[in-house]
Amino acid sequence: ESFFEAKKRAKQIADKIESILQNSGRLVLVGHGFINIFIKKEFLKRNWSVYDKKYGNKYLKKLIIMNPTKRSS
Repeated sequence: ESFFEAKKRAKQIADKIESILQNSGRLVLVGHGFINIFIKKEFLKRNWSVYDKKYGNKYLKKLIIMNPTKRSS
């Protein structure tokens, strides 16, 4: 897939994640490589808090995405 297509797909994924998080508050997402970076950037653009933590190797990372309206709860 092209760079443009990957960014477009990340936006679509972020839309779906945002909808789920607005309703349930929790979601586990497993992704790989650049798509995780694009998803993180999309949420930062939307003013969400995003924290990431690397694990044992360079390919595994956990993203914590927090709704800006629910940060204090």
